[in-house]
Amino acid sequence: MADLWSAAIGAGSALIGVALTGGFNLLKGRQDFREKEAERREQRRVMHRTTRRDVYLEALRAYHAADREIQDLLRAYPGIAPDAPADPAFGETEAAILVLREACAAVVLEGPDLVSEAAHNVWTSCLDVYTTAADVSNSNPGSTSRIFMLMTDEQSEVEYARHHARGQFIRAASDAIGGRAPNFY
Repeated sequence: MADLWSAAIGAGSALIGVALTGGFNLLKGRQDFREKEAERREQRRVMHRTTRRDVYLEALRAYHAADREIQDLLRAYPGIAPDAPADPAFGETEAAILVLREACAAVVLEGPDLVSEAAHNVWTSCLDVYTTAADVSNSNPGSTSRIFMLMTDEQSEVEYARHHARGQFIRAASDAIGGRAPNFY
């Protein structure tokens, strides 16, 4: 009988040992899985942040190229007849605004919504300045004054709105990539 109890205790101990080892291995496997999953999430977050930053920078580059063209356009003279372009600055500005539109479309794809809206506002504000300059040129054919000098105060507000839209975009983009977060360097 003692041998039976010894065998039963030995077998029970072996089963408990196997169960405990299996349980510990299962817990360790789950912990490893959670750690690897957390690492993958962090890598995706960093990659997404980097992609957003690159897209936002490309939109800013396109804005600054359009800004240079808009400044040249505003310094141009009106055309000699209604609906006649003042000079090649109109075509160059329009082309730069189209490039800006494409860059802003990429921002819309990356998001978030606040940055997408700000990018859209940047593009439309540049387009508004272009349209206003064309209106001023068409309204003042043959003038010897530059387009910006012929703009009324109300028409000049579109230029202020353009600069404001750029500032809003920069703030929204910075917030989206964490650049304005506390303790972020």
